[in-house]
Amino acid sequence: MDLALEPKHFRITDLPEESRPRERLHRLGGDALSTEELLAIILRTGTPRRSALDIARQLLHNCDNDLARLATADSADLTAVSGIGAAKSAHLKAIFSLAKRMADAKMQRSCVASPAEAAAYFRLKFLDLQTEQLRVLLLDTKSMALGDFRVTEGLVNQVPIHAREVFRRAVQLGATKIVLAHNHPSGDPTPSAADIQATKKMVEAGKVLDIPLVDHVILGRATEERPRDYFSLREAQLI
Repeated sequence: MDLALEPKHFRITDLPEESRPRERLHRLGGDALSTEELLAIILRTGTPRRSALDIARQLLHNCDNDLARLATADSADLTAVSGIGAAKSAHLKAIFSLAKRMADAKMQRSCVASPAEAAAYFRLKFLDLQTEQLRVLLLDTKSMALGDFRVTEGLVNQVPIHAREVFRRAVQLGATKIVLAHNHPSGDPTPSAADIQATKKMVEAGKVLDIPLVDHVILGRATEERPRDYFSLREAQLI
């Protein structure tokens, strides 16, 4: 993280009462506040030289205003910011963990009928992983999520797919179709030849059990040249 930014110092109490983040939250609701203001409320206090807004601004600057990066920052990165100690670092990490669990709970009750919806379902689950992980989403006849589970986690660029484990759980939980998903820590979601070959084997196994594999979605990171952060093998007609 870049620690070079030195923001303008002021105290939140220097602001008119109606402009202070906490008062604005009570009056207008969270949607009316900037990300910086919401972070300042979570931080609660600043230091004698830096307001909570100053510290929030620094945190966002250090992660290029990318909340996903901030959510996965480790304690060393957080506490490197002046005004963030062990307690505030733990508070931030707890808030982000709760937000992730809330998103997971919401996705468990969602309809997953397209590659974009599958990517949205898995995006947070793969957010901070440094190795490849394979997960399976179980769906009913209406493409409603019945839940998902991790099959395996392996070395970067090498995740073995175990058909027996995948379909055993699918049968136990009454799934009528499944979606595979895994991450590419390199950021490039383009499938390898091994990804395609392993997926085709899973498609054949699903045909035997009458539990079709409807897609295999690979998650990476979006870039200016590659605005989508996922790749769908079904959409690309590779399965």
